Amino acid sequence: AAEVATVAAVHPPWHGNIARFGAAVDACQRASRWREALFLLSTAGIHGVRPDARSKTAVALGCARAGQWAWSLELLLGRSAAEPP
Repeated sequence: AAEVATVAAVHPPWHGNIARFGAAVDACQRASRWREALFLLSTAGIHGVRPDARSKTAVALGCARAGQWAWSLELLLGRSAAEPP
């Protein structure tokens, strides 16, 4: 899952496809790759995808599991994801 998460972040095979985007976000979340998940979320619009609530929740869950509560709360409160430090 970690390899899939990294590849998806660098070479998005999901351009314009919300189902593939969701799968990439889920892969990041399962692999504990919260930074990559945030990156995917923050650049989704550039790649023709409008993230849905499920995708945002998956990213928030990944952040929370990694102890990144500030990012998780930002997402759950409906604020946009910015690139993490």
